[in-house]
Amino acid sequence: MQVSKDFDREELIALAVNDLSREQIEPALAKLKLAISLDKKIDVAQTLLAKIYAQLKLFDRAIYFFQLFLDQHPAAIQERFELGMVTLDNGQPAAALDIWAPLLTDTNHPPTIFYSAVAYAELSEIAAARRQLDILLKSVAADNLYFSRGKELLSSLDNLSAGSRTNPSTRLETSLN
Repeated sequence: MQVSKDFDREELIALAVNDLSREQIEPALAKLKLAISLDKKIDVAQTLLAKIYAQLKLFDRAIYFFQLFLDQHPAAIQERFELGMVTLDNGQPAAALDIWAPLLTDTNHPPTIFYSAVAYAELSEIAAARRQLDILLKSVAADNLYFSRGKELLSSLDNLSAGSRTNPSTRLETSLN
């Protein structure tokens, strides 16, 4: 796909956002890559590119661009959470927990708390998963999406404890879908 070089960096990013809002990934990807080639400054272009790569399951590329952004903006909560999610999706739950550590100590971010419980469960650290779920259930309202998901995960962990322990991550994943 050929993208006109008549556009400046900001225009390309805006056009890519427009493409993404219409779920047109290929033209958005082309525009973002061109925008970054025009100017290497670290901004929203890297996070958008990381999100596209994550969607395409090109996890190493997604991780690279999220990390590039976080190196310049270490307090960015959403990008840190998303980097952890990509890392978890890439089969690295311990690394995801390391990425989320600042969010788990400094913020009350329900998605991070919930998915940290998932990561602990994937590591078969059931007691740690339960602790995270306890924190979650005490910190969000009952009508919060993560309250109900936390209850479901807790129930799955209870079922794991009551049943056999053969491959708990597979059974946990199945119960969450």
